[in-house]
Amino acid sequence: MQRFTGTSFALLVSLLHPTLAQGKIYTVRSGDTLSGIAKREFSGPVYGKSGSLKKVIDLNADIKDPNRIYPAQKVILSPEDASVSVEENAPVSVEVAAVPLASNESSAVEAAQDATQEESHPSFGFALHGILSGTGVNVTARDRSYKTDLDSKLNKGLKLRGYYFINDHSMVGVELKALNTEFSDTSDGRFVGREKVLKEVSAFYQLSFASNWHFEIQAGSEQALFIAQDDADSFHFEAVFVDNVSLGLDYDLYKSSSIRWSLGLSTAYNSAAEARTVDVDPGYSYGAGTGLDYTLKTDTYLEAGLFYDRRIQDTDDAKQKTAETGVTLGLRLDY
Repeated sequence: MQRFTGTSFALLVSLLHPTLAQGKIYTVRSGDTLSGIAKREFSGPVYGKSGSLKKVIDLNADIKDPNRIYPAQKVILSPEDASVSVEENAPVSVEVAAVPLASNESSAVEAAQDATQEESHPSFGFALHGILSGTGVNVTARDRSYKTDLDSKLNKGLKLRGYYFINDHSMVGVELKALNTEFSDTSDGRFVGREKVLKEVSAFYQLSFASNWHFEIQAGSEQALFIAQDDADSFHFEAVFVDNVSLGLDYDLYKSSSIRWSLGLSTAYNSAAEARTVDVDPGYSYGAGTGLDYTLKTDTYLEAGLFYDRRIQDTDDAKQKTAETGVTLGLRLDY
C-alpha cells in the first residue's frame, strides 16, 4: 500500500488549506490539561458547543484522547498552525487508507470532549492565606479635648475562603478571617486594652469577563477597632462588629501558562453600629492591591499579594481614620 511521509502529509494539508501559515503553537508542560490551555489562551466560555475547549479539540484531530496529553506535545491554537502541528505530532509515516477516517474520528473527539468537560471542570475550591500587616489609627475628639496617632505592632492573621464554581466565569463562596493586632501607645500612656483579635465573616460573588477583568461583590460583618473614652485620663479600644458591603474590580496585567499578575481596587460602605461604650457612625472604606498567582500543578496555585486599605468611620465622640498595609501568602486548591 502506498505511504505518505509526515512531511508529505503536511504538504497535502497545506494544499487543501491555502491560508495555512506559521502561527501560534503551545508546547504542553507537566500538569497541563486541554481545558486549562483553552481557558488561558482564549477568551469566552471554555465548555459547550461554541466553547474554546471544543475549538482546541477540533484543531487537534491528531490528539485521540483529550483527557491524555503529554509534556512536549504540540497543541494547535489557531488554524494557521495545522500544517506544523501535524508534522510534529504525527507518526513518521501515515497510510493513505487512514485519512478517510477523519469523519468517524470527529465523532469520537466530540464524545471525548464531553468526558473532558465533566472530568476537568472544577466544582469547588479552597484558599488559605497568611497575613502580616501594620495598622495606624488617627483619632481627634469632636470637642478637641484630645488628638492622637496610634501605630500597631506587626499584625498576624489567617484568611480562609471556600467557593463553588457556578460556571467557568463565576463563583460564590464564604470568607473567614482572624487578625491578631496589638498597638503601641504613642499618645501619653492613657490607652489600655490595646491587643485584640479581630474577626470577619462574609459571603461573596465573583464574575470574570472580557478575559482579563474580575468583579466581586462581598457582604458580611467584621470587627473594627474604635477608641472609647472611659474618663478624662483613660481611653481604650473597643472591637465593634460593623456590617458592610464592598465592591472590587481586578485586572490581569499579565497572564501566561503558569503566572498571573493582577491589580485591583475596592470600595466599601460600612454601616452604623452600637457597642457597650461607643456608638459608631456610618462610614466608608477604599483600598488597592496587587497579586501574583503561580501554578504549581494542575488546579494548585501559590498566591502572594500586597494591599492597602483605608477606613474613615467616626464615633459619637471622635473622628477616626484607620489605615492598614500588609502582605498575604497562601495556597489555592480547585477540585
